Amino acid sequence: MISVVLDFETWSRCDLKKAGAWRYSEDPSTEIICLAYSVDGQPPAAFRPSAYEPDHPFAVHVREPATMFVAHNAAFEQAIWENIMYRRLGWPAVPIERWHDTMAVCAMKSLPLKLERAAAAIRLGFQKDTEGTKETLAYGRLMADGETIKATQKFTRIVNYCKQDVRVEEELHRHLRGLGAAERKVWLLDQAINRRGIRLDLPLVKACRQICRDASVPLAKEFTALTGIEKPGSPALLPWLANNGVVLPNLQKETIDRALKIETDDSDAGDIAPEDSVSLPVDCRLALDLRRQLSSASVKKLAAMEACVATDGRTHGLLQYHGATTGRWAGRLLQPQNFPRPSLKVDSEAVDSDQLVSVLQTGDASFVSAMYGNPIEAVASGLRHLLIADLGNTFVVGDYSKIECVIVLALAGQQHTAWEVIEKGSAVYTDMASKIFKRPVAKTDLAEYTIGKHVVLGCGFQMGWRKFKSRYGANLPEELCQKAIREYRTVFAPAVPKLWYALEDAAVRCVWDARPVESYGIEYRLENEWLTARLPSGRKLWYFDPKPVRKAMPWSTPEEPDIRAAFEYSAWKLGQWKRIVAYGGLLTENVVQAMARDLLVNGMFEAEETGYPVVLTVHDEIVCEVPHEKADSYVLKQCMETVPTWARHIGIPVVAECWTGERYRK
Repeated sequence: MISVVLDFETWSRCDLKKAGAWRYSEDPSTEIICLAYSVDGQPPAAFRPSAYEPDHPFAVHVREPATMFVAHNAAFEQAIWENIMYRRLGWPAVPIERWHDTMAVCAMKSLPLKLERAAAAIRLGFQKDTEGTKETLAYGRLMADGETIKATQKFTRIVNYCKQDVRVEEELHRHLRGLGAAERKVWLLDQAINRRGIRLDLPLVKACRQICRDASVPLAKEFTALTGIEKPGSPALLPWLANNGVVLPNLQKETIDRALKIETDDSDAGDIAPEDSVSLPVDCRLALDLRRQLSSASVKKLAAMEACVATDGRTHGLLQYHGATTGRWAGRLLQPQNFPRPSLKVDSEAVDSDQLVSVLQTGDASFVSAMYGNPIEAVASGLRHLLIADLGNTFVVGDYSKIECVIVLALAGQQHTAWEVIEKGSAVYTDMASKIFKRPVAKTDLAEYTIGKHVVLGCGFQMGWRKFKSRYGANLPEELCQKAIREYRTVFAPAVPKLWYALEDAAVRCVWDARPVESYGIEYRLENEWLTARLPSGRKLWYFDPKPVRKAMPWSTPEEPDIRAAFEYSAWKLGQWKRIVAYGGLLTENVVQAMARDLLVNGMFEAEETGYPVVLTVHDEIVCEVPHEKADSYVLKQCMETVPTWARHIGIPVVAECWTGERYRK
């Protein structure tokens, strides 16, 4: 098989970051500046494509079915090819099966996704021309202002920049190789889902934007009158708060949310520092709340929704294959993975979704305010409902129930407890809360019930009592948080800590001794620059550049040191390429989330084979879109509960909760 690495340089008046490759490539102003390519590692060539030229050397490879086209972030090249090369210029179509994506392999092997970062991380001989990136963007802006493509020095510079990208991609491809047969099937499914896209209710999007605009005007005036600061997004709010006795480390959303929760909802203060845990004066609380509303991500999502709808009324490319190192998808463009949870309540009852949509459709901020109070909060609560099935179709949606909790229990050998979690439902949380608080707790005892739920669902990955307190119980006594952790580890799931320690020991021994080590069905092995963990499904997790180290235990002191063997590896985390010291809880979390992903993928393939096309996946959820007459939640439930052999051997209880509807909801 011949591999042709290719890279397009294009420009358009369309904003790629907001619109995505599909909308960008459909924009009539989009032009191809040049196409650079390399055939089987030969020096790259470049040309500016025009009407199909059958005698062009590149055309030979396009016509050859055995040729595989390789690109980094191939979805972009695919979209340009389909919408410009094929539809506009008349070149032959290149089916999805003939594409390979080096970014997908980077994602699978836990490398940074951006080409320049991946090349730097694995120290390739060729590196991306970052200065060329700036010059290409600047040249694109000139072209948007009316200049034409000329054989100028600038244009030659862009062609050379494009060729350098091909050199880097070619070396990266040779270094990383492929996805493997099984994962390539998953990637092809990912590409199909992104090409299908999902429809947006554009009239409702516009109505919601109008509501937010109208609601923001009085809020902005109130903010300025209160603080004297003209722009709510200004960093000048920090010194204003300090002058009023409130010192915050920054004005990030998480910091503001935590500060407000300390005042209004003591159930979750997060990881806020003790010095930030102050009682907020009324003016400061109001200023922070106004800023929070005016900078709401919901408003930004609405603008993104309008920007990325293609000519077919659908938005494409919402999923990033292997966006998490465990294999789960990440969101792009609209970020469907982080839609806010509906928070509206009337008389302590959740708002009816159909009624909420009807109210938002008016576009009247005052009417929304009269019905629900805060209009922006109402819009945020209704964001999910802006995703709709096409005419004549219905969504069929399924979500795996408590899947991570039951996987960690079953993998540790507590299959009976795992089934109890499924069968007893919320009673498991009330039982746990009753043991922690030493009195009967009902579901209506919301604060205690929530603590019980957090213990059952959140303590499977070696969370200590201090982190539990900061995340879930800021106002709980230390003794109670310690008891909660003890209850999980010694009574509810005593086999789970053994799993943590066993996986850590196996991985550490593998790195230190350079030999394969297996534990609980997970095999750790060194493969070139990676430590791999082979899962029961046969898929592997990848840890880049593992090195043996020694680490001090949290309780280690100079007087009584406790230093143990460990290992560290490199990973992209919080926007940085970091060295991370592994521990049992982290390794267990990786394995469990990866197994949950493998169950999800199995359900997705079952749905596809049944004739239920997948249009979206959010966390442990599968969203299908089918004709009305075919829609049946029980069919999807059967698909999702078809348990693969490896999961059946472990004894994982796999249960899906499914529903149908014309609007997406949670």
